[in-house]
Amino acid sequence: METAQINLRGTVFTTSLKTLQNYLETKLASLTHQSDNYNVEKDEYFFDRNPCSFHNILDFYSTGKIHISSAICVESFREELEFWEIPMKYISKCCWKTFYQIGEDMDVLEKIVTRLKCGQEPTNVDYSSLSIVHRLRSRIWQLLTDIQSSTSAKVLHCFLVMAMIVSILVYALETLEICRVDRHGSKMLDSNSSSIKLRLLWNTAPHPVLILLDFATNSILSLELALRIFTCPCIKRFWKSPMNIIDLLSCTGVWLCLAFSEMQPSLSYGPLWIMSCMFGFLYSIRILRLLRMFRFNCGMQILYLSIKSSARELYLLASAFICFVIIFAGFIYVAELQVDTFADMFVSLWWAVITMTTVGYGDHFPSTGTGFLVGTACAIVGILLIALPVAVTSSNFNDFNNFNKYRIRHFHMSRKHEPEKIRQCVKINQMKVKPIDHDKHSTLM
Repeated sequence: METAQINLRGTVFTTSLKTLQNYLETKLASLTHQSDNYNVEKDEYFFDRNPCSFHNILDFYSTGKIHISSAICVESFREELEFWEIPMKYISKCCWKTFYQIGEDMDVLEKIVTRLKCGQEPTNVDYSSLSIVHRLRSRIWQLLTDIQSSTSAKVLHCFLVMAMIVSILVYALETLEICRVDRHGSKMLDSNSSSIKLRLLWNTAPHPVLILLDFATNSILSLELALRIFTCPCIKRFWKSPMNIIDLLSCTGVWLCLAFSEMQPSLSYGPLWIMSCMFGFLYSIRILRLLRMFRFNCGMQILYLSIKSSARELYLLASAFICFVIIFAGFIYVAELQVDTFADMFVSLWWAVITMTTVGYGDHFPSTGTGFLVGTACAIVGILLIALPVAVTSSNFNDFNNFNKYRIRHFHMSRKHEPEKIRQCVKINQMKVKPIDHDKHSTLM
């Protein structure tokens, strides 16, 4: 039997040439004495590869299946398969989870590294090659958008968060009757033509202190938005961000609301639904500023990434939920035909949504035996339907959170074991204070 010796960094493997010919599309099947890796003196083939996983490679030629040992790094084994030109379709089913799980983990790590900046080293940008105007714009942009860039950026972002909280608190206080004063000279609304909340908004005005706080906080946030618009590197990319659009709508809504409050005494009352929509939109849009917390908080970004990664499961949940809502709505409508509990199909749809989500307002409920059976089945199906995708979403969140902890710990350990002299040289080089005398530095070392 003709054999071949394969040397991997001093570890020699002996195998049959006939066995290697079982899979002609691989690299080992094409070994000849004319190959660059052939050593004439030792009559062997030398490869500068890790020999630990080569046992699994040779087992594949004998069994036709690729098995992965527990002591092997899966990512390293993937590179070995690519080097030996072995297709991944031969991986045994018992090793699918081990082999493909690492791919999902690497995707999670890639998303964390590219999206999250918490725990990273502050970026040091070289502004020496820029003009004075561009240098100033770059510094302002970094100060406003990169919370990890400096201590000043952290203080500024804390100040902006406090301004957002005060603005939302003012919005909440303006809905209290005790924090409002009567208007003079405006046309009052009577109780027959409007609701209590709309009469409160039209017949009274916020306290002057609340108006002053609202003006101050919105001025600060509007100035911050204007600076980001002026200093952004790419204006098209800036407006592609939903958060920037939310900031613009929030600032614009507050200014319009303040202007309308000043002009209201000279205006006449319009249709009720127009006023309700306008007040509701202008007063509530500032709450969307809370979404900016996703930009500052690392945990919020992890939550966003976990939900985004669970989009397939959430889509499955939404599709199945809609189908069962329609099914149980039709069943409960037919089951309650003898009574007047469900007037139409739309009321049945509302009842099915509330029952499947286990909310149960109690505004609509079945009153017959058949309706009780349909309601019981609807509640059970709703619990089972919601529980399964939620488990997947929570698992994704746990993975993102754990990998982010590993990343931060790896960063701190790397910084801890970095030599102090090298760290100082790197810092001086990044700040571009003066060039380093490498000869003198080597003498000191």
